[in-house]
Amino acid sequence: MSVSLNKITTKGRALYLAYDQGLEHGPEVDFNDVNIDPLYIINIAKKGKYNGVVFQKGIAEKYNKEIKKSGIPLILKLNGKTKLVKDEPISAQLATVGEAVSLGAKAVGFTIYIGSKYEEQMMEEFSKIQREAHSKNIPVIAWIYPRGKAIKNAVSRENLSYSARTALEIGADIAKIQYGGKKDDLKW
Repeated sequence: MSVSLNKITTKGRALYLAYDQGLEHGPEVDFNDVNIDPLYIINIAKKGKYNGVVFQKGIAEKYNKEIKKSGIPLILKLNGKTKLVKDEPISAQLATVGEAVSLGAKAVGFTIYIGSKYEEQMMEEFSKIQREAHSKNIPVIAWIYPRGKAIKNAVSRENLSYSARTALEIGADIAKIQYGGKKDDLKW
């Protein structure tokens, strides 16, 4: 089933302001006294005419009125993890498509760590989310990152292309992959 990306793209392109890292990276890594405030981020997204702002459920709930007032499309991240567990990465589902719809999200996002011993579990969760989201005409963005003990170079050309191909194969409408800093590595 094909869903419309019109609410989260402009002429087939998109620029999203991701603010979901507080959970995964912790507050001391990506934040300062100004950008720690979600209202500041919403304002930047509006002024910068971003195609969407990415929040975890808690921030989307607490700032829902302001998000809607801004007119910036909400992309609700449905899973996450902390950096505290040092085992193989797994990003657990924390929100549902139904919650995303009730918050007014125009798309949902979900992370899968390909190469993790938990890859199968994350793919199964993604499959269920993709099916439900598409039944409601909600696009699904897959954050696809090679991670785990077996991964030697997460940003190698092979791993980047594998990430993109995985997103295509599992039915993601948009793939977010890690950029390794070399444009040629994105030419497959």
